[in-house]
Parts: sequence; C-alpha cells; structure tokens
Amino acid sequence: MSDKPIRPPQTGGRTDESGGPGEDEAAPQLVLACCPDLARLGERVALCGSALIIGRSETLPLFPGGPLPGDKMSRRHASVVPAELADAPTVRGGAATAPAMPLVRGRSLIEDLGSTNGTFLNGEKVDLLTSLSHGDVIRAGLMLLVYVEEPVPESQKPFPAGRSGEELVSFYRKSKGAARLSERKSDIPVLFYHFLHQQLDARPLLSVSGMELLMLHPWPGNIDEMKSIVDLQVATRLADMEVLALTREVVSRLAKAAPPAAD
Repeated sequence: MSDKPIRPPQTGGRTDESGGPGEDEAAPQLVLACCPDLARLGERVALCGSALIIGRSETLPLFPGGPLPGDKMSRRHASVVPAELADAPTVRGGAATAPAMPLVRGRSLIEDLGSTNGTFLNGEKVDLLTSLSHGDVIRAGLMLLVYVEEPVPESQKPFPAGRSGEELVSFYRKSKGAARLSERKSDIPVLFYHFLHQQLDARPLLSVSGMELLMLHPWPGNIDEMKSIVDLQVATRLADMEVLALTREVVSRLAKAAPPAAD
C-alpha cells in the first residue's frame, strides 16, 4: 500500500449518448444488466481514472439514463476504483480500509461503502476492498452490473443499450458458437425477457436474485438452453406472477432438461 496521502474517491467515468463508453474505449466498463426499467438494460459507463460511486443519490448520475432506482440501494452504496488507483486504499468515513484478500495488480477494485443491504460480487457479500475480474457480476439493491475489461474479443463485446432481443438472437446464430452466454453476461437479461415476451402477453419481472442465478449459470447449452428454461418453467408455471422467482435448484434441474446447443 502507498504511504501517500489518501483523498476520498471522486465520482467519475464517461458515457456517450448511446450508453456506450466515452473517449477512452480501452477503459474497463460497468454494464447495467438488471434494472426495473428494462429500457435501460445495456447502459454503460467507463472507468476513466477516478472512482465511481454506485448509489441512489440524484447527484450520482452514473449511467446515461440518470440516477439508479433507489429500492434497497443506499445513497452511497459501493465504490469501484480503477486499476491505476489500486495501489492505495479507498476512504470510508475518514479511515483507510484494508483489502479483503491480496489484491491483483492492474485490476479494478470494489468496496461496499457501509450500505444497508450490502454489495455482492458473484453472489458473495463484499465486506472489504476486493479485486474485480472480467465478467464479474455486482449486485447493489435491485441492480446487477457486469464488469467488463477491455480489450476483449469482438464476440465478447457488450451490445449497446436499446438493441432488441431479436437482434441478439440473430447475432448468436450468425456467430456459429463463437458468442457464448457465459462470456457475454449482460446479454442474459435481454434474451430472457425476449423469450419470455414471446410466450406471454403480460410483462412480469424476474427477481434480482433470480436474474443473478441466471447470470452466474455456466450455460453449456448457450441460448437454446436459455429458451428452454423460459419455455419449461417461466412461461408455463409462473405466468400469473408480477415478479418471477427462480431458485438455484430449479435452474440446475431445468438446465439438465434443456436441449444441447444447436450451434
């Protein structure tokens, strides 16, 4: 750790009007992958040299669509620190915090800022400063964010916000297996709702814990497995619910029943 004076993290990051990264295309990104407002799925913000504060405060317009919905999210919920600042601890309430584990040089870090409901990384609660890896899933309140490190192969680049599920399905089919859900986690909510809305006139939402399970699933059957899970479970058994719920056991059982990948 550095002996230099530590300054509190500042909000930062750049976005463009399309929800994509700003000037620094090679900077790591956070992709909004689960949100009660489905129109905002895929919004992105780049980490460009300063810490990003995740929270519900109106002074923290982290993404192009404005402040994040505040349900179960604290005003200053968590901080993501870019790699170039990772040689120093962040500051919480005037005191420097220690890392949860040996930090990996060159990787961004995440820290919970004393939030009421906690911050979770790949399903595990974040208690102290922790290194991030490409594809990590962050849960804060009712939001899921995917951490994306650049550069990544073209088959792994996140789609811009606003692209339709139909466009995504076409992209996967044309890739002939090169595009994998396990490597493109921010696609999972868009595809889930695309297949769901093909089956239902209603527009129920999947619980954030259910979506988190889907995003952490390995998806050996790729999008055919996703469609099978929607067809077998959600559309036929949970169609009358405003908020859908899935458990780890249900996802595991349905995945075994899903057809092999066609691509």
